[in-house]
Amino acid sequence: MKNMMNGLLSEIDVMDNDSSQSVTINDCVHGHIQLSRDLIKIVDTPQIQRLRDLKQLGLGSYVYPGATHTRFAHCIGVCHLAGTFMWQLHNCQPELKITERDIFCVQVAGLCHDLGHGPFSHMFEKAVKEGYKKDWKHEQASVTLFAKMVEDSL
Repeated sequence: MKNMMNGLLSEIDVMDNDSSQSVTINDCVHGHIQLSRDLIKIVDTPQIQRLRDLKQLGLGSYVYPGATHTRFAHCIGVCHLAGTFMWQLHNCQPELKITERDIFCVQVAGLCHDLGHGPFSHMFEKAVKEGYKKDWKHEQASVTLFAKMVEDSL
C-alpha cells in the first residue's frame, strides 16, 4: 500500500491550498467543500466516479424514498472531514510534525475507503460470499481498485 501511495504522490503536486487551484463542491451535509486540484484528479478517476451510482444505504431507499445518498457523496464528505481533522491536529499539535503530504494521504484514504462496495451495499457483499467467494471483502476490493487507479495514473 505504501508503494502504491508513493507512486500516486509522484504524479500529484501535493498539496496546493491556493483556493484558486481548488474546486468547490456543494455537499448536502457539510455545505461548501473545497477540494484541491490534486484531490479532484483522483475524484475524476473512473474508480471514484462509479461510486455516483452506488447508494450508501443499500435498499433503504425502497423504504425511505428520500434516502438516496450515494457512496460518492459519502466519500467526498469523509475526505472533507479527514482533511478538517488533520488540519486541526496540524495546527493544535505542532509537535506531531504533520506535513501537508500526511494530510493529503489521509484525505485520499477517506476518498477511497469505499471503492470496493458493490450495488446495494453490504447486501452485495453477503450475496458474493454466499454464491461466489466466501472470503470476499469489500475492503480488499477497495485495495484492488485503488491499485488499478494508481497503475492507470502512472
